[in-house]
Amino acid sequence: MVILHIASVHDNPFSGVVNAVPNHVIGQQELETVLFINIKNRPDERIKNQIKYNKNLCLKEICLKYGRPDIVVFHELYHIEFTCLAQQCEYMKIPYIIVPHGGLTKEAQKQKQIKKIIGNICFFNKYIKNATSIHYLSNAEKHNSRAVKNSFIAPNGISVPNISKTGFNTDSIRFTYIGRIDIGIKGLDLMLKAVSTLRDTIEKKKCSFEIYGPNFKGSTDRLKKMIDELNLTKIVQVFPAISGEQKRNVLLNTDVYIQTSRSEGLPQGILEAMAYGIPCLVTQGTNLGDVIEANDAGWVTDTNSESIANAIQDVLSRSSYLQTKGNAGRRSIIENYSWSHVAKITIDEYSKIICNYR
Repeated sequence: MVILHIASVHDNPFSGVVNAVPNHVIGQQELETVLFINIKNRPDERIKNQIKYNKNLCLKEICLKYGRPDIVVFHELYHIEFTCLAQQCEYMKIPYIIVPHGGLTKEAQKQKQIKKIIGNICFFNKYIKNATSIHYLSNAEKHNSRAVKNSFIAPNGISVPNISKTGFNTDSIRFTYIGRIDIGIKGLDLMLKAVSTLRDTIEKKKCSFEIYGPNFKGSTDRLKKMIDELNLTKIVQVFPAISGEQKRNVLLNTDVYIQTSRSEGLPQGILEAMAYGIPCLVTQGTNLGDVIEANDAGWVTDTNSESIANAIQDVLSRSSYLQTKGNAGRRSIIENYSWSHVAKITIDEYSKIICNYR
């Protein structure tokens, strides 16, 4: 099988897509022939068969050099370059799938809504409609997305670290969120409102909430203003984005990873925290609630501040379970979310699509 992945991988280390796509390619190239086009033309020395992109790129030329792709995989939606390449796939009768990475969810479609409505009408509705299949990352993402004719579900993966969290605090619990500072999508306002209702209890127990991430369109300043207005400056702190060794150290000093998103595809941050053996408090909007519940790996809440507050209260009253829940989450990641496991699942789905297409 020859698989061609096409993506826009830039230099932002905090993007889930930037981290996930190369690992999809690397995992699959151990099993099949995999080609990769990054429209940003940023080489990755770990990936074989990288094809340089230009606006005149022709799939027929790729066929002559590497062989005809059996399937093409587009990562994300809103890149006009993808629509041109998708048209070539149609002309050459090569099936293509789209991995929207959360981009088709109702919440995501509301972001820059007018711009997306115009773009969808002019370019992207046809691109989506003519895809042979849509690859969703979770059942929840599929359920919360606009309807399409054909789809399948396979998760993102995670590189499992060789160490895990030990020694949890039963008092002075440290809650941590690491990700983009996007108040709307990430539900950071819901988190703050929930913490505000429990402020006296949290201060008495000397718990803390730490938020790490890159600023998104001025959200950091607005978030700090909300923290000040809610009188949470002693409890909640906001820090710049972290990565690498610094991120690893922060996670290993975390007692509960918290993410209260309104909408997601499959957030890498939660998977990474689970891989380190950290219990997670998440909303249903993260699309990982079912996984957390099925493995008893933390707490799952509805996507509103009252439900989040109740879950935080439960964490405080049941802190002796942190190690047990963290261990359960790590086991789940090892068994179900390693990149080699994900590669086998996705290639199996590609094979079904190719057989049905013919």
